[in-house]
Amino acid sequence: MFSDETNRLLARGSAISLGDVLETRVMVSPDWLALEYLGHDFTYKELNTLANQCAWSLLDLGIRYGDAVVVLSENTLDYLSLIYGAAKTGVAVAGCNYRLAAPEVARSISVIAPRYVFVCASLEPLLRDAMPHYPSDIVAPEIIVWDKNDFGGAKPALSRSLQNAKTHNPRIEVDPEEVLVIVYTSGTTGAPKGAALSHRAIMARAGIMCAELHLTEHDNYVAWHPLFHMSCSDYVLITHVRGGKVFMTPRFDAHAIADFCVREKIGWLFLVPGVLDEVADAIKASGKPVAGVKYVGCMADLSPVHSLQNITEVTGAGYFNTFGTTEVGTVPSAYGTLDLDHTPVSFRKVQSTFSRMRIVDPDGKDCPFGTPGEILYRTPTLFSGYWNNDKATNETMRDGWYHSGDVCVLYEDGTYDFLGRSKYMIKSGGESIYPAEVEHVLLKHPKISEVQVIRVPDEKWSEVPAAYIATHDGQAISVHELNDFCAGHITKWKVPKHYRFISTDDFPRNVTGKIERPLLEKMFAAEQLEITS
Repeated sequence: MFSDETNRLLARGSAISLGDVLETRVMVSPDWLALEYLGHDFTYKELNTLANQCAWSLLDLGIRYGDAVVVLSENTLDYLSLIYGAAKTGVAVAGCNYRLAAPEVARSISVIAPRYVFVCASLEPLLRDAMPHYPSDIVAPEIIVWDKNDFGGAKPALSRSLQNAKTHNPRIEVDPEEVLVIVYTSGTTGAPKGAALSHRAIMARAGIMCAELHLTEHDNYVAWHPLFHMSCSDYVLITHVRGGKVFMTPRFDAHAIADFCVREKIGWLFLVPGVLDEVADAIKASGKPVAGVKYVGCMADLSPVHSLQNITEVTGAGYFNTFGTTEVGTVPSAYGTLDLDHTPVSFRKVQSTFSRMRIVDPDGKDCPFGTPGEILYRTPTLFSGYWNNDKATNETMRDGWYHSGDVCVLYEDGTYDFLGRSKYMIKSGGESIYPAEVEHVLLKHPKISEVQVIRVPDEKWSEVPAAYIATHDGQAISVHELNDFCAGHITKWKVPKHYRFISTDDFPRNVTGKIERPLLEKMFAAEQLEITS
C-alpha cells in the first residue's frame, strides 16, 4: 500500500523522544516545579538547562549517538540530569546497583562495556575496588568522579565534570527506538543482563500509566528508590511527561517520605513490601494527615496483609496490585487495586487492555482457563532486548512474543494470579509445586506476617517445600497447627515438610525488597550441615 520510503517518512514523522518532551514541557510550563531535592526546588526550565549542559558534556567527551555510559551513584542531581542529557543525544544510561560486592560491580559494568563510568564521590572506593576484577579482554572504562553531594544548605549544582558553558539544546534528532536507559536484570540465571528500554517503550509506559491511573500535573512522585531501578527511573520520567513534581531523596528515608506525603499530593506512592510499616509509622509520627495519595504500594503478593491494611489506612489510598517485569513494565496490571476493607482471599490482578497476554504450557500451547502456565506478552511498552546479548534476547523473544518465565493462571474474567517463576518450581515426587501457591495459603493464617517457601533436597521425594515464617509480634505457632491449617487449603504433598521461624528483619532481601530464595536455601543447607557434622 505504501512504499518503503513513505513508511520511513511516516515513521520519522511519528518520532518523539524524552528530550523532545522536556523541551515541550519547558515551552508550555517553564516555571512549574519539576524536582525537589535536598530541600530545594527546580523548575522545568532549570532542569532543562541542566540537561542541556549534560548533553554537551557528553558530546565533549566524545560520547556519540548509540553509545552507552554506566552510572554508579545514589540518587543525585547529576544522575537525573545526565539521563535527560543522554535523552537529547541518543546516548543510553545504565545504572549499576551500588549494593553489589566489588566483583559483581565489575561484572555488571562489563556487560555494557562502556567507555566511561560516572561515579558519585561516596561510591568511588567501591568502584576502585571493583576494577581489578574487570575482565582483561574488555577495554577498561575511564572513570569520572562526581563532586561530593554536600552543598552546605546551598542549592545543589551539577558536578564540575558535567557543567558546560553551552546551555542550549544540541538539537540531535533521536529515533524513538534508540535506547535511553539500561536496567540490569538477572531473572533466574543469576548472570546480569542489561534490559534496554527505548524512548518508545518509556513513552508508551508514560501514556498508558497516565491514562490508567488518571494522573494529572497535580500528581507528584516520591523517588526514594534507586534510579538504577525501573520502578524509579520509569516513574520519574512518567511524572515529568505529565508535568508533575518529583521529590527525590539520595536513599530511602521514611521520615523524608512522610514529610512529602503530608505536604504534597501524590499519584502513586511507590513502596516495596519491606518498608510499608516503616513509612506508615513515620506518617503517624508526623501527627499530620496526608495531603492526598491516589495509589500506594506494589507487589501485594509479597506483602503481609496487615502491612497492606496499615499503609492504606494511613494514606487513604487504594493498594496498587502491580505485576510486571523490567522488560514490559507494570502495564499488564496497570489499574488493579485491592479492596482491603476485609482480608483478601487472593491477589488476582486485572489484565490491562493495553497489553496482550497468553498462558502457555511447555509445548507453547495455550492453557485452558484456570490452568497454570508461562505468561507471554505483546505490548508497546516492550523493551528492545538485552544489551550486547543477542542470545538472551532471542531466547526471550520467540514467535513475536515476550516469554516472561513467570507462571500465572488466567481466568475467564481477564484476571490472573501469579504463582512464581517457571524455572523456580519444586519437583516433589514428579509433581510440580509453585512456592506462591503455598505462600498464599500460609499468609491467610492470622498469626503469620510474612512467609517464603523454598525447595530443599529430600532423599525420598528429591525435593520438598520448606517454609521460612515470620509471625506478628513473634507469636508462637506450632508445626502441628501449621500442618492442619495447610491441609484445609492445599493437597498433602504441597504442605511444607520443614518450617523455620525468623523475624521479618532477618529475611535476606534485595534492593527492591524481594526476599532472596537462593540465600534462604543456603541458610537451610548450612543449618543441615551443622546438624550432621
